[in-house]
Amino acid sequence: MEITSIKTTNREVAGTNIIGQASCIIDNAVAVNSILIRRANNGQAYVQMPQQKNAKTEKYQDVAFPITTDGRTTISDEILKHFHNPDTPQNTESNKPCQIDVQLFNVQSDKSSVLARGSITVNNEFVVKGVKVVQNKDGIPFVSLPSSYNPNTKKSYSLISPANKNAYVRISDVVISAYNQNKQSAEEYVYENLTEQQLSKLSNTTDIKFDIGKVQEDGSAIVRINGADKPKLEQILGATANKI
Repeated sequence: MEITSIKTTNREVAGTNIIGQASCIIDNAVAVNSILIRRANNGQAYVQMPQQKNAKTEKYQDVAFPITTDGRTTISDEILKHFHNPDTPQNTESNKPCQIDVQLFNVQSDKSSVLARGSITVNNEFVVKGVKVVQNKDGIPFVSLPSSYNPNTKKSYSLISPANKNAYVRISDVVISAYNQNKQSAEEYVYENLTEQQLSKLSNTTDIKFDIGKVQEDGSAIVRINGADKPKLEQILGATANKI
């Protein structure tokens, strides 16, 4: 993991153990902002990665972090070294290649502009959660990285942002590509609401592969099959197979 362009600020926040703030660039790919520097009860400073509140648990959790303990230690050591000795020479540029892996789940909702949610991993070392694919007013999807809203200034600010133009293009390309692939895969499936007898026949007398949802009290359930198998299903079960 390569850490460049570290910036730190001494800034104590009354009523908290916050003594400073920092930002840095990871692997020439993502700029990590709003890193907090806190003071522990033993007087030692430590680093807290940027966090967001989980809507379900209502607890704060890191939205960007290294995968390994060694990686977290490296980031912490580099930031604290700069915080205590801001004149220490550091790397500000990097030519390290940017490999981005994506884990994305498309969202099916007519009430939200969010089309997909997930995370990216940089060079198999650093994870950014809270990545979104959002649809703009013209219906064009774009990538949104984690941000936070400040009620005092009534403005949003980036917790994570692309490190440069090339990183922006790379991140956008792989995330939008993953979204389109998920969308295409979803369109390849159809869903059927089958009775208990139809489910039994589908399972015991055909080679059609299917995924089954929660079985209801009457024995019926929704199944997902490949769209190419729908004619075969209708031939076997007849018109009683009702698409939903």
